[in-house]
Amino acid sequence: MADRTWVQADARLVDAWFVEKMGCGVPNPFDTSLDQVARHNQERARLLYDCLGDIGLGGADPKLQYAVPQYGNRLICAAAFGAPHPQWDERTGSFWLDSATPAWSGITNVAEVDRLSIPNWAENPLVKENIEKWEEVKRVVGAQRAYQMPLDQTELFWEHPLTQARFRFCVYATFIDLGSFLMNNTEFMTILGGDPELAHALLRKCFQLSTSLTEFLRHVYDRPMVGWGSLGGDNSCLLSPSLYVEYGMGFDTLMREAGGNLPRNLHSCGASRHLYGVWADYTEHDQIVLMQTRAIPGAMEALRQSLPQTYIQLTLHQPQVDFEHETPERIREIVWQCAEDLGFRDMSITVLFSTVNEQSKANLAAFFSAIEEVNAEAGEGARR
Repeated sequence: MADRTWVQADARLVDAWFVEKMGCGVPNPFDTSLDQVARHNQERARLLYDCLGDIGLGGADPKLQYAVPQYGNRLICAAAFGAPHPQWDERTGSFWLDSATPAWSGITNVAEVDRLSIPNWAENPLVKENIEKWEEVKRVVGAQRAYQMPLDQTELFWEHPLTQARFRFCVYATFIDLGSFLMNNTEFMTILGGDPELAHALLRKCFQLSTSLTEFLRHVYDRPMVGWGSLGGDNSCLLSPSLYVEYGMGFDTLMREAGGNLPRNLHSCGASRHLYGVWADYTEHDQIVLMQTRAIPGAMEALRQSLPQTYIQLTLHQPQVDFEHETPERIREIVWQCAEDLGFRDMSITVLFSTVNEQSKANLAAFFSAIEEVNAEAGEGARR
């Protein structure tokens, strides 16, 4: 069998499919015990195995695994400025702000930004709930084990599949994401495009919020500063190259001063071909050890050129790849295109799909088969 460590592969079903098949929603981790959440996830793994175990998904006898419930930094910041308590969506397994008026909506000048004070995070209602759940985790699994558990919202843990080098990145909310979250997105983007004085005032304020909150949470969970992220942010793809340089990289420069010359993570959720060249301008390239972005088959050679040593995690998702409605032949072609573009190394491909039927099964089989072939090619290339 080919060495699968050259190009990693994964496939994930969306939560809504499990909700439909199991007849129950994803449990709210703050209203449910750790055991109940773990048992729910255990049943999901068994169900996935029953449907797709023949291609390696799910588990026949999955272990009971605990997770640390957390509200994300953006939700915490919104609550600090008067946003309502986030609502749990059982179908997507996520929290949403049920408010038509964002916390910072209507800000029009620098003076209003300057008057925004840095909150007392210990008094934040969502932080308090985080801490209560953290104490529950320590009681259930023991403090020593708890301090080794992943923290999805506070710390990104990653192990390089080839070198086994381990990295822990303290998660900071970026300006591009936090600003969009605290303001109406259109309002925020209009400011970035047309009012640089106000935009830079917002950048400075978001930097103060982000760093003070992460530092507070880092001490709550007793996590060392050995790496940080993210450069860019979820919404990076929404910015033009010039705006990304001004505000994305401008914020990242402040983060570098605060976080230090440590390993870091780069992130952009959507299709970001227009930013590939910009990313080449980051200094200390050797410290950008990991990034995540949307796959654009046949167009990512420039991404590898910009990030020659970075491990790149690609996601196959609509609209760039409509996985469930492609042909198996096209799926195989996409895998090969992605692998060739990134040089058959330092990469992974994850498929997101929403249903299990004959078409998706055929495409999954083609996906994993192509991954095996790509790894065989990568192995041959490494031996030459």
